Amino acid sequence: MKYMGPVRWESNGNKKVPFPVRVALVRALVSLLAELPSYPGVWIEPKRNSFSVHLLGVNPETQRQVRREVMKRVKPLSNTLRVMGEPPRR
Repeated sequence: MKYMGPVRWESNGNKKVPFPVRVALVRALVSLLAELPSYPGVWIEPKRNSFSVHLLGVNPETQRQVRREVMKRVKPLSNTLRVMGEPPRR
């Protein structure tokens, strides 16, 4: 999964992300950094204007749990941040 502000922000030649987007990104990242260590094998990769939550090698049930946690924490910021990645497998 990848969590980021406006889609294609950097590829459109914009170098500076708006302040509200940066604030939302930091809030989501801090919240997830506090929660996700309780899930072995899950790690967060900070990037310039986004971050990725890596689930490779994590069992399917843990992946579902992590996706639920991520959505729960990002949903209040959905007017600013977008969640990109595979939909949860059923």
